Amino acid sequence: MIKSIISALGFFHRGFLIMAGFALCMLFCACVLMLPVSQNGGVHLSFLDVLFTAVSVISVTGLSYIDIEKEFSLFGQIFIMIMSEIGGLGIMTAMAVWGISTGKRIQLRERLLIKDSFNLQTPSGVVWLVKRIVTTTLWIECISSILLSIYFVPQYGWKGIYLGCWYSVASFCNTGFDILGAEGGVAGLMSHPYPLIIIYLTSLLGGVGFLVINDVIDKRSWRKFQLNTKIVITTGLFLTVVSTVAFLCLEGENPASMAALSWPDKVVNALFMASSSRMSGFSMVDMTALKPATLLLMIALMSVGTGPVSTGGGIRTTTLAVLYLSTASWLRGRHQVVVYHKRIPMQVLYKALNIFFIYSGFVFLTTFAMLVCNTGGFSFGQILFESVSAFSTVGLTAGVTAQLNTSCKIILMIAMFIGRVGIMTLSIVFGDRRKRNLQFPEENISIG
Repeated sequence: MIKSIISALGFFHRGFLIMAGFALCMLFCACVLMLPVSQNGGVHLSFLDVLFTAVSVISVTGLSYIDIEKEFSLFGQIFIMIMSEIGGLGIMTAMAVWGISTGKRIQLRERLLIKDSFNLQTPSGVVWLVKRIVTTTLWIECISSILLSIYFVPQYGWKGIYLGCWYSVASFCNTGFDILGAEGGVAGLMSHPYPLIIIYLTSLLGGVGFLVINDVIDKRSWRKFQLNTKIVITTGLFLTVVSTVAFLCLEGENPASMAALSWPDKVVNALFMASSSRMSGFSMVDMTALKPATLLLMIALMSVGTGPVSTGGGIRTTTLAVLYLSTASWLRGRHQVVVYHKRIPMQVLYKALNIFFIYSGFVFLTTFAMLVCNTGGFSFGQILFESVSAFSTVGLTAGVTAQLNTSCKIILMIAMFIGRVGIMTLSIVFGDRRKRNLQFPEENISIG
């Protein structure tokens, strides 16, 4: 149905079709979750609550004030899991998979849509890439499900298989939806490193990006990896190590978080917090009990996010790396940005700077709008945390989402939608498609 509607809008720009696809899918998800069969007996959720959940599901944010296990039936939970998968892979990827499975030939316009949704340079090979992405995703989630079931089945019986499937999808797609509410959620696993490590590795694979996974599978040699792969891996490794050490120093002796854990468990939990802040959004501790410096670090990590063409959000690790390398080159008086013996094109530098500027602008506008509409007396830090979490599609919360008024919830839904669609897609929609060959005189201005 969604595909038919989008096809009817064929005269619109491709970027608009991507946005329309996500919007229609969110609305469809909300309508299904409103059905009595999707909710537990005696539960009557408002359309706003269900729509907020649907937007969070399709945008793979996981920001929700509803207890998924208590409010939704098994049918509703399985539907959420399936829609999380579609949201993680992308609407256009899901449509391509449907077309391939039904024997339909993927037309040029559809290939261009997939190219735009992945921010690729050319539509060449996108069908093969989609097949590789889906196959790799299923293999990773299948292995993760089995490994997690080994832990869950002895404790929950056959339900453990379902929990293994749920958390493998929630981890790889970086939704962070938790259905172990009665047992304290993922936070109840703080002293159990095995499931935490599996969830961490699964979310890591979802966060590095499909292009990186594809490159690693094909090349299998650091020397042969593409520059994009090397930057994603090194930047992600640097952020993980630094943030893990920082979390250990900040929260290692905090009685409200990790003080009661052994040192090996502290290291695992700090590593999990470091990855969760950029990727899956699983909450390990009560956010209100964390130190202000910890929350600020988490805001910074959420802003960076994951690798490009991944299931996560943020400005992306490659954007951060390019901005850092550009600044370092400028401070050294160099006119070129070189890394791993490769020169980064000036166009990429402009793109990174624009993404950072637009992202900062959206976060400012979201935070400002929520502060204006804020009637609950929440602090600036709490509102900023929610704004960054929503726009970066991470899903962590400072504990105020459930108490926000309707206006603030609508603002967060818009932020989640824009965060999932992506800044590059917005640039395609609102960009000037006319080629301009005019060149104007150059003149310097004073800077700094």
